[in-house]
Amino acid sequence: YRRQLNGRAFLNDPDVFFLRDDNIKLTGKEKEYLATVNALFGGILLTSDNPGNYSQDKIDQFNYYRHLRDARNVELVDEKIRYEFEGVEYTIPFGKPE
Repeated sequence: YRRQLNGRAFLNDPDVFFLRDDNIKLTGKEKEYLATVNALFGGILLTSDNPGNYSQDKIDQFNYYRHLRDARNVELVDEKIRYEFEGVEYTIPFGKPE
């Protein structure tokens, strides 16, 4: 219920996301979902990875999530997250990815 205060009174801290493939039990889909939710609802974007170890593909993913923070009309409706990014509207289920 405090999301609307993000950027006005404080920056939401959603915790870290992960892109690395080693020493982690999250699936690729789970990592993608976590990073997406953090980018959409957080005021800051943090990872516990060492970006110096990222491949070009991981750098591209990181930059995508960094820019996803510019999404507009972000809302949670009927257990779905809806948002607009680069002129395209997206809807994803809220909860653990399948």
